Amino acid sequence: MTRAFVREQAIVSKHISLLYGLNTLGAAFGAIVSPWILMPYLGIKGAISFAAVINLSVALTAIAIRRQQETSTYAARSAPMQPQAAHTVQLSGVSSRPASLLLWFALYSISGLCAVARAFWSNRIRNPLRAFLLCQCGALASSAAVLALVQFAPLGVFTMSVWHYWGEHMPHRPSWSEPAWSLVLYCWLPMLFMGLPTALMGLSFSAMQRAVQENIEQSSYRVGLLQFGNILGCTLGSLLVGLWLIEALGTVNCIRFILGAGIGMGLLGIVITNYRKLFIAVSICMTLLMWGMPSNRQFWQALHGQAAGARFFYEENLTGVAALTHDRSEGRWTLLASGKGQSSIPFGLVHSKLGALPVALHANPQAIAIVGLGSGGTAWSALSQTEVQDVRVFEICSAEESVLRAFALTPEGAQVDEFLRDTRLSIDSRDARFVLMTQSTQYDIIEADAILPHGAFAGYVYSKEFFQLCSRRLKSGGLMCSWAPTPASFATFREVFPYVIELDGGGVLVGSQQMIPMDQERWRNRIRARAEYLGQAVVDDCIGAIDRSLVRDLDLSQFPTNTDLIPFDEFN
Repeated sequence: MTRAFVREQAIVSKHISLLYGLNTLGAAFGAIVSPWILMPYLGIKGAISFAAVINLSVALTAIAIRRQQETSTYAARSAPMQPQAAHTVQLSGVSSRPASLLLWFALYSISGLCAVARAFWSNRIRNPLRAFLLCQCGALASSAAVLALVQFAPLGVFTMSVWHYWGEHMPHRPSWSEPAWSLVLYCWLPMLFMGLPTALMGLSFSAMQRAVQENIEQSSYRVGLLQFGNILGCTLGSLLVGLWLIEALGTVNCIRFILGAGIGMGLLGIVITNYRKLFIAVSICMTLLMWGMPSNRQFWQALHGQAAGARFFYEENLTGVAALTHDRSEGRWTLLASGKGQSSIPFGLVHSKLGALPVALHANPQAIAIVGLGSGGTAWSALSQTEVQDVRVFEICSAEESVLRAFALTPEGAQVDEFLRDTRLSIDSRDARFVLMTQSTQYDIIEADAILPHGAFAGYVYSKEFFQLCSRRLKSGGLMCSWAPTPASFATFREVFPYVIELDGGGVLVGSQQMIPMDQERWRNRIRARAEYLGQAVVDDCIGAIDRSLVRDLDLSQFPTNTDLIPFDEFN
């Protein structure tokens, strides 16, 4: 693109910056269109097919351009020698007419809209090295400053409603019924956190192009070389931060470490430029920011909507961030993973029904697999029956287990401590689907812990392929249990398992490839016999769910189903 588009040495950096801006905004546009339009209506497969059609159109257009150029070249060679027309631009021996350049521009616009501010700014740069170093320092400093604001200036920058939202169990989905609140979460906050750093990173690219583009004939080579260096640096930085620094230092100290690199750029500016006072001031500001950042605990406490001094447990590692927050009004603790509520303590509610009901229905439940740990309520209730010998919990966010073990050491954590000490329990930090696909272990019961169907990647535990995989790992007479929060999840489960008992009015589904004997009185007695372990509140919930049990034939053709490539619930 650089080779085709850049024509004049005087404005080479401006044109390159324009192309870079087009590509960046195109990526942003694609990030909006894909999850909000393409995937809800076409699914993941349809979205990929849509992209393939665009790529095919680019290829066909490129062929058309090539043929047009060959025709023009042949016509020019065949015609008598004449002075070159004013509308033709000679670039590196190739004749490119305005129509061709417009087609090139349109093609690149498929992957980008127009970010022209930094392109026009690039021509006004007088000292590219100074501008580049200042932009890099400014991007780092502004990133750190806005994160520090989360702790030290919450009410001045963030409204109280934002703080309450950070501490809530449920995520917010954009809605026309709440346009102002949706704009706050999806426009204002992202701009506050990422707007200035992103703009400065783009400006630093323009400054670099202004410095290195000395020869128009080498413009594309230099752009490619710089892009390669940038991508290589991003890759190495991602590996360094993602695989080591986050685990070793925590988020805030990792930011301090990166700020230290920024201070190095400030010191470089002192040494190699004539603006010593300016870069001394910049270095001092970044040093103050580095030491003025909140602690890791303060930072995550604020991002979970918890005031300083509030009771709060958290754990951060490579798999994510898990936290326990306390609700005084209800007297419960909520476990959040990556900011989303999962379950609560004391154990109970739907999670405990998902664990206790299938072990009451099964004649001899010995080996059980549970997908998802949460606060432990599902696994804890699955351990209620004395026949159970092995409960294996798969949880890829190992921070959840760590935060539960920290909570278990407190006086309020006695129930969690007893649960974690149960010798029948094992917790596996690998992905459940990977283990079920690669190992042939058979289980009496497989349960999927309740997660919100609209959360990221939730489609993979409500899909037809997942239920089929679980069915293959069940022993003869084995049971699969799942929450059914939507019509699509209900229909998908019913499609895979020919024999299904709907408990709790259809909210909890228990399925099998063999007939499940309908014996409600026996189920109630098994639940009541474990009242000392479960507690009366959980027993009452379970018996109520049994009382509302159904076995029925339904026409499911009217309901959508979830598949891995069309996760309807996740995107609708």
